[in-house]
Order: sequence, then C-alpha cells, then structure tokens
Amino acid sequence: MPFVHGYENRTIEVLKAADMPLDIENVRRRTGIRNWQTAKALLFELLAKGNISAVKTSKSWIFWIEGAVWLKSCSAAIQTIDKRQATVPSSTCVERGRFFKP
Repeated sequence: MPFVHGYENRTIEVLKAADMPLDIENVRRRTGIRNWQTAKALLFELLAKGNISAVKTSKSWIFWIEGAVWLKSCSAAIQTIDKRQATVPSSTCVERGRFFKP
C-alpha cells in the first residue's frame, strides 16, 4: 500500500517524463504534494521498493526512474560513443556512470 494514496503513480509518471534527475522539491511541485516531508517519505518508499533510483549529492538527494526520457537519450549517446569512439558535447548527456549503471 503506498504511503500517500494516489501519489505513487503520479510520482512515477513525473520521474518518467522528467528531462533530468529530480530533487525532492521538484518532485513535490510537479506531483502537487503540499508537504516536503511527505514527498521525501514517498520517494524513499519507492526507492526501498526498487521502483526508482537515487543518489545522494552534496546538497540533497536526486531521483530518477529507468525508462525516463533523459536516460533513454543518454543511453543512446553512450552506445554511439562506445561503437564509434565519437565525442558528444557535455551538454547532451550526463557523464557515463555518474547517475546510472551502464
């Protein structure tokens, strides 16, 4: 049973549609959750279930989900780099291995 009924699916959809990993405040705003602590608890519940991924940064936690729009584009760019040894501008994708496992 989700911690906040109705917000679990919305949170997953927000993370899938995101163009970058999101911190707790951005997830809270995009899902319409009013309380920051509630958003944090929901994100960590989803993390514990294995539904999303996260990493602790120097400032906060950031969250993403496999299959997110930005992750698909990064994976495609990395595969191109691996096959052709080409370079991709740093603004195109996050560093390899920094936010996800190749």
